[in-house]
This record gives sequence, C-alpha cells and structure tokens, in this order.
Amino acid sequence: EGWNLVGNPFPASLAANDNADADNNFLKDNATALDDSYEAIYYWDSNDYISINQASAASYISPIQGFFVKAATNGAQLEFNTEIQKHGSATFYKSGSNISRFTIGITGPENDYNETMIAFIDGKSKGLDPGYDSRKLKANPNISLYSILVDDDGGDYVIQSLPYYADNQTVKLGLDAWETGIYQFGNINSENLLNQNVFLEDKTENTFVNLSINPQYSFLISLPGSYKDRFVLHFGSIITDAGELKKPGKEITVFSDGNEIFIQNAGNNNYFGDVVIFNLAGQKLSSLKVSIFAGSSLSFPANLSAGLYLLHFISDEISITEKIILK
Repeated sequence: EGWNLVGNPFPASLAANDNADADNNFLKDNATALDDSYEAIYYWDSNDYISINQASAASYISPIQGFFVKAATNGAQLEFNTEIQKHGSATFYKSGSNISRFTIGITGPENDYNETMIAFIDGKSKGLDPGYDSRKLKANPNISLYSILVDDDGGDYVIQSLPYYADNQTVKLGLDAWETGIYQFGNINSENLLNQNVFLEDKTENTFVNLSINPQYSFLISLPGSYKDRFVLHFGSIITDAGELKKPGKEITVFSDGNEIFIQNAGNNNYFGDVVIFNLAGQKLSSLKVSIFAGSSLSFPANLSAGLYLLHFISDEISITEKIILK
C-alpha cells in the first residue's frame, strides 16, 4: 500500500490513458489497484512530479520509462497487459481530444517551476472523480502549485476535472511558496476553450487579471508559507459586447467597452440614483450619483484596472446588479 516505483517492462511504448487508446490503456487496466485520489501515473520532469490521468491529453509510457503509482491496498495487483503496447515513436504529451483543458504555470524567485491543470469533461462532478482528479505529489522543496476541489475534500490536486461550466465557474488555486521574492504566473495553455475568458483573482492585491489577454502576472511573497485562500480562477465568456447585451423587456442595460462603462435607459421613466462598483470579494471600490433619463444613455470612465467587477445601480424605483469586464 502506498507509493511504488515501477516501469514499462516492454520494448514498446504503452498507452497510458483513454485518449491514447480508449479500449486498452494502463490506467483503465489498473483503476481498482490505484488509490482513488491518486489514480494516475507520476514521473519526474527535473522540477517536480508530473501527473498523467484520464483527463490528460493522449499520453504514452516510453520503453524503460520509470514512474510512481500509489497502490490502494496491500497486495494490489498491477497489470502490464500486452494489449496496451503501441509500436512506433510516442511521447508523454500528444494533443488530440475534445476535452477542454486549462494549464497554468508559476515560476519562483529561484526559477523553480510548477504547474496545475483544470479539465472540463461532460459527466464529471465538482467533487472527487477517480481517474480524472489526481492529488499533487510534491517533491520540489521551494514551490508547489495546485488546485482545490470545488467540493473541497481537503486535498491538493495537480489535475482537477469539472463538468462543462456555465459563466463564472470558480476554482481556488493553492500555492506553497517557501522562498521570498517575486513569483510569476504564466505559461498558460488553453485547449478547446474558444471564446472563453479566464481571470486570475489575487485577493491579497485586490486584482483581477484577464489571462486570455495578459497571460502573465507577477506578485511578491514576503512571508513563506502555503497560500490556499489568495488566488482564484474565474472561467466565463466575455460579456462586454454592447451589441449583444441589450435584453428585451429590460429598461436598464449596463455594459462596458474597454475601461468605459455605459448605462442605457430604454424605458419611459427617469431614474436618479447611485452607481456602486464592487470587486468579486464584495469590497466597495467606487460610487457615483447619476441621472438616467428616459430613452437616453450615459457613459463614464471606470478608472479601475482590467478585470471582472460587479456594478450595482440603485434608485427609489429599481435596484439592479450586473457583471462588467474592464480591459
């Protein structure tokens, strides 16, 4: 029971997961032998242990390649079946599936690197899905990046699989940072996430970064430790297209263009009230008294950094809250 170092005993590459061979692969053959939270293979890439599971792109185990697996029980039988052999050249990473994936990396002050992946797969849950959610095997003494299950089970996950999402699916990132200095998120890789924006929220700095536009974000760690409540990923489609935001039957329409905020009044009533802008943590950032006359619109600069915000308009007659994205 526990961690075992094994290796490919064949002179041919082996299909590691379903995307390499849906019928015959190492992880499928050994699903019952492996720990549910670590149903994956782990190998060293000179920085830390990399995890491959059923949410990963088509992956292969090269001849004589060694890797770790975590057995579920004493005496579990690990199988290397001849049917999983693949003749010809193969590498651990090979694109080719319809799974949506988002990988984010981080580099520490000593150039240590770490990464984690979020996958969106039809039929998966927000809790533990054995074979599709894999806990982190931490070996780098300076840095570790991981995510926390939406339905948190207390574990740190290198790969988290979720159902296909609606706007504003959030995922908490965890960071173990044991060196002081400047850290930088980057090396963003999105697969099958067309027309979707991904925002990184830094709760400590009260900052939102659109990683789809600005794929790097640097910040200071002055106190080494584990940070599990600082960083959040927000997955969602862009909502700032003025032409698409007008909603039939709704008098007040709010949208943004760049750093400019627009409020339209398509009704027959005049409204006098307050516009208040909050970040997603609920902190009030600014407020402004406005008059929105029937059949007119007004605009004003937000004077805020790029990111996702909540705009609240309140008057004696109405109260509305809308999401806006500033660029």
